[in-house]
Amino acid sequence: MRSKTQEKNLWAWLRKISTTHDYITLHRIENTLSRSTPDVVAAVGSIMVFIELKTTHRPARSTTPIRPRFQQGQSSFLYYWSLRHDAAFLLLQVGSGVDARRYLLTGRAARAIEAGAVTEAELQTLALIDPKATAEEILRQAATETWLRAEGGP
Repeated sequence: MRSKTQEKNLWAWLRKISTTHDYITLHRIENTLSRSTPDVVAAVGSIMVFIELKTTHRPARSTTPIRPRFQQGQSSFLYYWSLRHDAAFLLLQVGSGVDARRYLLTGRAARAIEAGAVTEAELQTLALIDPKATAEEILRQAATETWLRAEGGP
């Protein structure tokens, strides 16, 4: 149950931003629609995104892949929703406390992470924003990525 507790803490950390910024709305929707539905739907201004929250410990060796637990169908949802709509993200926290790093990743990366094929160094290259970013910066980046791709950007 340790990872669930950490995920609950990640949600609490992220949710605080919606109480201080009127243009950000967050709803925890985990498993209310189907087993594979991401944990959070977020609206940043008029842009809506799905975010799957995952937490895991930091391996002792930097060469050991990161292995968060996924439920059946979660990585597929993120992958396909990201391919079709560019509006699905994985927020993966590695470690805890002051050493925690929160990686915002496109949903396309979820399958490789679920397969245990990515180290923390590789996460840093896949991350869409600095892993020490604030909750507001993370949410704004997710919205920006979605908007850019909707407009035909990179």
